[in-house]
Amino acid sequence: MSTIRTNKTRIPQNRTRSANIQKLYNPKIKIMGLWSYLGRVNQIWRPVAPPAPETPEATPNLGEKIREVVNDKAFENAYDSAAPFVMASLGSWPGYWLYRGLDYHTHRAHIPLRIYINQTFYQAKILQFVIILAGTFTVITNQRRAR
Repeated sequence: MSTIRTNKTRIPQNRTRSANIQKLYNPKIKIMGLWSYLGRVNQIWRPVAPPAPETPEATPNLGEKIREVVNDKAFENAYDSAAPFVMASLGSWPGYWLYRGLDYHTHRAHIPLRIYINQTFYQAKILQFVIILAGTFTVITNQRRAR
């Protein structure tokens, strides 16, 4: 009897052959094959019914829906309360870069320009995020008071 060598144990070849034979003659596979065959036959011989006439669905008018949202009184109130924060956020980015650019001469002795630019970028992003977060908080609290 020949054997197959592996790293840990020796497995007789007879066992592996018998396991492969059992896999080939598995009755579940036969049944699945039979159902697959019957399913294909059913699809081939099924009577063909005439297709139902398609009714055209009305496409949603997104422009109209956006106009309804924008012309809503609640949206107008929310926008009015958030407008100062949006303007501050738009001005904070270039303003902060300008401030940091003019202030570089005090830091250039001990901070390289590349690191200073990266710091400025992330600090400006955080500043903008905080302003928008404050605006969002203000809008939410104003909407709760209005209800």
